Amino acid sequence: MDLSERLLSSPEFLAMVESVKQLIAESEPDSRAVGATLQAEKESLNQRRRGWLLSLSDPGLDHSVRMAIQHEYSAADQRQLEIDSQLGQLVSKTARLGANITPEAVAGR
Repeated sequence: MDLSERLLSSPEFLAMVESVKQLIAESEPDSRAVGATLQAEKESLNQRRRGWLLSLSDPGLDHSVRMAIQHEYSAADQRQLEIDSQLGQLVSKTARLGANITPEAVAGR
């Protein structure tokens, strides 16, 4: 039996790996809550953008109001890109942690 197999059959080793996973999870903000908050913000931005598009379709809209809406729309577009990036990073980080902190991965290293 090689070292990796001995480690995997050790209850102490398995408990240590689980403890490390828990410590890492506790040191990170709750990824589900962060993801839900980001999704809610993204939906809110989408609703506001739809409203702004309706306003912009009014040919009688005052120029200063039109410019303000266009500025807000542009800022919302930028924020939505940031949110998409943050959500992608969150999913990637969660997947990496799950893949890298397994008893087999730790024993292999």
